[in-house]
Amino acid sequence: MLSRESHRRYRGLRITVRWSVAMESPVGALFTASYAITARGGKPSAWQEFPDREFHTGEYAMRFALAEARRSISQTLEAKEQSPP
Repeated sequence: MLSRESHRRYRGLRITVRWSVAMESPVGALFTASYAITARGGKPSAWQEFPDREFHTGEYAMRFALAEARRSISQTLEAKEQSPP
């Protein structure tokens, strides 16, 4: 199975995005995507997967997972900022 990874940074955290071919067919491949977030000096989180989603291109799978990782980071950081000390 073809699988690729990409690494990005967002708001000081490292995001690892993985996408792979889920199924090959005569009309083209379908891809799956997942991501993990790593805090500075920490261990990566568990892989967040999208088992009900399949994508028509690896590029779209990667962009979707990256957007979801960024959304998750933003929500977590905003919740921390709004919580009382």
